[in-house]
Amino acid sequence: MPTDQTTRTVFAFGPFGLDSNDLVLHKNDVEIPLTRKAVETLLVLVRNAGHVVTKETLLSSVWPGTFVNEATLAQNILTLRKALGRKIDGEEYIATVPKRGYRFQPAVTQVARQNSSASSQIVPEIQPASPSGRSSRHSYRYALLAISVVTVLSGMYLMHSRGRLAVAENNDGKIHSLAVLSLTNMSGDASQDYIADGITEAVTTDLAKFRSLRVVSRTSAMQYNGRKKPLPQIARELHVDAIVEGGVMRSGGRVRITAQLVKAENDRQIWAESYERELRDVLALQNEIAGDIAERVQAQITAEDRQRLATARILNPAAHEEYLKGRFFWNKRTESGYMDAIDHFQRAIQIDPNYPEPYAGMADAYALLGSLGGTSIPRREAMNNARSSARKALALDPALAEAHTSLAFVLMHYDWNFAAAEKEFLRAIDLNPSYATAHQWHAINLAATGQMDAALTEIRHAQELDPLSLVISADIGEFLCFARRYDDAVTQLQGTLKMDPNFLLGHLNLVAAYHHLGKYAEAEAQARKSVELAPNSMWAQGVLAQSYALAGQKREARALMDRIEHFAHGKENAHNLAITALSLGDKDLAMHWLQVANDERSGSLILLKVVPYYDPLRTDPRFVTMLKSVGLEPSATSQ
Repeated sequence: MPTDQTTRTVFAFGPFGLDSNDLVLHKNDVEIPLTRKAVETLLVLVRNAGHVVTKETLLSSVWPGTFVNEATLAQNILTLRKALGRKIDGEEYIATVPKRGYRFQPAVTQVARQNSSASSQIVPEIQPASPSGRSSRHSYRYALLAISVVTVLSGMYLMHSRGRLAVAENNDGKIHSLAVLSLTNMSGDASQDYIADGITEAVTTDLAKFRSLRVVSRTSAMQYNGRKKPLPQIARELHVDAIVEGGVMRSGGRVRITAQLVKAENDRQIWAESYERELRDVLALQNEIAGDIAERVQAQITAEDRQRLATARILNPAAHEEYLKGRFFWNKRTESGYMDAIDHFQRAIQIDPNYPEPYAGMADAYALLGSLGGTSIPRREAMNNARSSARKALALDPALAEAHTSLAFVLMHYDWNFAAAEKEFLRAIDLNPSYATAHQWHAINLAATGQMDAALTEIRHAQELDPLSLVISADIGEFLCFARRYDDAVTQLQGTLKMDPNFLLGHLNLVAAYHHLGKYAEAEAQARKSVELAPNSMWAQGVLAQSYALAGQKREARALMDRIEHFAHGKENAHNLAITALSLGDKDLAMHWLQVANDERSGSLILLKVVPYYDPLRTDPRFVTMLKSVGLEPSATSQ
């Protein structure tokens, strides 16, 4: 009997029912979560059950007009095999026909169902889609099974379809932002945490490259490791529409990943998938996961995106493992962590000298070590190593946003080449629009050159991408000081300290805001708190010395200056000593310490143009010369 627009078609085989209208697969009346492309692949096979379907036919049918490599098709087939399992006789539902394609093996019955309000009415039209050689008794048994399956399905249809329709409505162009929570290490072996962390970071980075998505930084998302909060609450705190979570299991040379996408507003799962690959194919696996999620949230996927996702290098598993360990230690954001990370990155490079990511990791680690002022490694050595590592990474892969960002940091913080740094920052942001660190450091470059409105806009964008970052929050407070918005700075920094009352940088920046407001008692209290939190920090000691000087306690200020110079030789703290000297009214001493900082190529000097403490020196010819030596154009004021 012919069907019309009110008739639905269900293909039944074994315990399964495949609704060709809604593209939904059920097993024993339970919907099996599959990507749309996986179900479309299954539908082509089922409609041609018993016959070989070539790879070319599948690719053109499921991905019309789009270039997709065979690895994507193979992964869809693998996904379907996992979802279907095996038949009672142990045979695969989908057989591989070498050098040709795939064949769907079981008998299939096609049942038409009316879409009217009397949805329980089944139109028992049974059209065998199996080869003509099947016995009538065999087909009849499957037909009865199909009718019973579809009867139950039709009874549940409204409930299921309402759920799916609600998901479709919620997902229809409304997911503009998401966060990837740390994938759970399912092995039970804590020593393999680095694998789960590395894959989480890679998937986050891949998703961040889609321009229509705002993807929260890994540093904010990882704060929910071992989460005890419900997903809707996490989504609200991160200001995102959806959450991705899942698990990783490594077994020998293979890795298995499960992932799900949850809509934040109703805690509803809208997508789930399992993947399994050889470790050497993990880049392709990570690309596929990101592509599936982007497709599910209806992100704008450009031809460039598709080419990027379809192209993945084969990795040396041992080199990749060392790289993942390096990133694991780098993410600790400690001096010892950077040193451990460098060791692992170097091992990865020894194993595979043409692997670009470890060079980018080396650049990141050396750049941040260099910004510490030369403790484990002299600043000059660290920055030179960072520059060369970044350039090597970019020679191997010009599309690494992290390498462009680290190179830009060196150009800004050490080379004082702000124009070249600007180009590298913009290139990094173009490659990865959701890379919070690139936006944060770009904001510093803008501030250094006196573009305070643009700098505040950029640093706030960094905060949108990394909303729980204490450093970015404290940076906003510091930038507000640069813009002479001191009351706003106090409010911002008080908010930072609500997030973590023991965050040292928050206290140090709050001291400066109170100084500029003339609230010296409040400033001294914050400075003492800073010294209490970090008694060995010469920076904290210097800030306390400034508080003493501005409050008129000159003897205490000079005693602290002597202590800093004696224990730290002054070089790494020349900037703070210069500010203390200015607070004491001694311009000559301030210029002496600024020259020491200049000789050391201190990164603190890049902000000479905007730091309010230096206002008394702006018309001093020596200061104007200093500005030019740092690569900055002098101005009468900081604004």
